[in-house]
Order: sequence, then C-alpha cells, then structure tokens
Amino acid sequence: MQNINAKNFNFLSLKNERKKINLDLTRMRQALLKLDNPCLNTPAIQIVGTNGKGSISAFLENILCQAKINIGVTTSPHLFEVSERIRVNQIQISTKKFDILLKNIQTKLFEYKLTPFELIICCGLKYFELNNVDLLILEAGLGGRLDATTAHKLRPIIAFGNIGIDHTEYLGDSLEKITREKAAVIEKGSFVVSSEQNSIARNIINDRVKEIGAILLGSNHLTKTGS
Repeated sequence: MQNINAKNFNFLSLKNERKKINLDLTRMRQALLKLDNPCLNTPAIQIVGTNGKGSISAFLENILCQAKINIGVTTSPHLFEVSERIRVNQIQISTKKFDILLKNIQTKLFEYKLTPFELIICCGLKYFELNNVDLLILEAGLGGRLDATTAHKLRPIIAFGNIGIDHTEYLGDSLEKITREKAAVIEKGSFVVSSEQNSIARNIINDRVKEIGAILLGSNHLTKTGS
C-alpha cells in the first residue's frame, strides 16, 4: 500500500478506502498488540448502525465534554481533512502530529497490510493513549462484527443507530444478515441502547442481548410504529 499522509489521504480515501476493505479482526488485533495495545483499559462507547452514527457521536461528544470528561473520539468519513477523524475533547489532531504518528505506525505495522481505515483507528487509539483520555467514542466504519473498532476489547456501551440495507457485498443481502453482523458487537455484560428499529432488527438485537447476557436499555423505543 502507498504510504498515507494528511495531504494524500483525501485522494486515497475517495479512490481506495472502500475498494481496499478487508474485514478481518485477526490482522487488526495483531497490529494493536504490536503497538502494546493502546487504550487497553480505557472503556469505549461503540456506535454501530446504518444511519445516524455521526449524529449520535456528535451528541455524545458534546454532552461528555460539557460534563468535563476527558474523551477521545474517532469518526468517519471526514468532511475536509482526515485529521477530523481523530479528536480529543472536540479538538482534532493537528496535521503535523497526525503525519508523524501515521508514519511511525505505518512503518511499525507494515507487515500487517492494514487498510486506510484500520490505520486511522490505530492512530486514534495511540493518540488517545498519549493524551490520557478517560473514555472513548468509537464510530464503526462498516458492519460491526469484523469492524476495526471492534478490535478494542473494552466496549461496555454499544449504541445502535437505525439499521437498514447497506454494503450488501460485505454484510449480506438482507436486513436480517446485516443486522446480525452489526449486533454481533454486543458482548456479555455490555449496556445496549438503540434508536428505533423495525421488527426484524429489533428482534435480532433482543435475541443477541438475551443470548450473550447483555443489558438492553430503553427497549420500549426499539420498534417503529407500524413495524
């Protein structure tokens, strides 16, 4: 893979980011291990879904900053520059710091052939560790079960945006298959919150919560009217 930096990432992301998707957590976990597992003990709110992930991230980021909680946030995609994707207390990483960090990580993790999105998540976690954040907000890029954000083990809160048909070439050709890929991020003991879902997505989320031993909050709001 061509070396990525802040100047060329916009071009690379438009042309290659989705084309180079390779959903496999093994590679990502090995990479994080080589980085000494940055933020290993820092809890994360993982945000999954088809629609509304960015809005959920923004609401949480604002609320937590108002509460004076030291937070690190990764979101995607970016609007103007890639450094928007990595923020501490609502301040994005500088281009200079991003380039230095990314260059070091690309060199150290070259053998793992990480995708652009995976590199960004690695950079984010390392940057958050350097800034001693107390809580993470990790917005999933695609799906959930094999998304790079899921490689972060400590995810006690899972937030679902609305789930619909998306990325069928990777997640499956039906709402049921897609929802199962996303709901797979729920782990034992995690707290789960969700926006309104139709009956298919709702039932799959409920089943996963019961199967794995998680806690579903606000379940009365899961179903869309008429579903």
